[in-house]
Amino acid sequence: MASDEAAAPARRAAFELKGTVASLTVIRLLVPELARVDAQLGTQVAQLPRFFEQAPVIVDLEALGEAAARVDLSELAALLRHHRLVPVAIRHLAAEREAEAGRAGLGLLRGPAARGTSGPLEATPPSAEASTPTSAAPERLRAAATDPRRNAGERGTTASTAAEPAQLEPPPPAPAMATEALGSLLLTQPARSGQVIYAAHRDLVLLAPVNAGAELIADGHIHVYGALRGRALAGAHGDKAARIFCSSLEAELVSIAGEYLSADRLPERFRGKPTQIHLQGDELVFRPL
Repeated sequence: MASDEAAAPARRAAFELKGTVASLTVIRLLVPELARVDAQLGTQVAQLPRFFEQAPVIVDLEALGEAAARVDLSELAALLRHHRLVPVAIRHLAAEREAEAGRAGLGLLRGPAARGTSGPLEATPPSAEASTPTSAAPERLRAAATDPRRNAGERGTTASTAAEPAQLEPPPPAPAMATEALGSLLLTQPARSGQVIYAAHRDLVLLAPVNAGAELIADGHIHVYGALRGRALAGAHGDKAARIFCSSLEAELVSIAGEYLSADRLPERFRGKPTQIHLQGDELVFRPL
């Protein structure tokens, strides 16, 4: 009997393999010149450093078409790591370059779209107010790092790392200091999956739901008069007085001035309820509306 009990742990499986849908940021290259990618990524990481730190990312080459052959994968991977991103995979890569991807430490994402030979897609012109990445919603995978510290009651402390949007459209230019705040950016249509909406130097007001996979970013407050199922990042330039208001809290991630909580750390009693979120010290505090 004793020998059977001793052998029992050895018979138990050491691990399980499970399919899951996690969230990873997709960096969709629009130009093959890595110097331009480096400069732009440096600017965006500087704006939201804690969102990018150690964020796992997927590189998408589809928009480059034949110009993708000019991208040095090892140099690209090193560039991303230099900015403290973690490149985990690449898609829309020519089959003859798969070994090169392996040497660069990049996994391969295959599928009908990845095997196709479609040419470059039309790039959406950047906007200072809003931009819409063209990657398909199922591919906007993110693996937001969860906070190892406990989430006590209505408060949640934040981890130092998270996967956040590594949008490669140029960021809006920073205007000179204004003496008056801009009026709120008011939108009446739902925020679609894969869409990124940025309200620079103002509040963002949405009179419609925010779908999963959508992302709201504002330098001021964020108001959602509907279900908040995507991500909401208020106080993006460090305004700790910014708040998030929503009619139904179902978010994938909420953040104020760089302090954030992902979906699995949100207080259960506020899920699906009208909620306001603000900072108290370095903690996010949730209160009913």
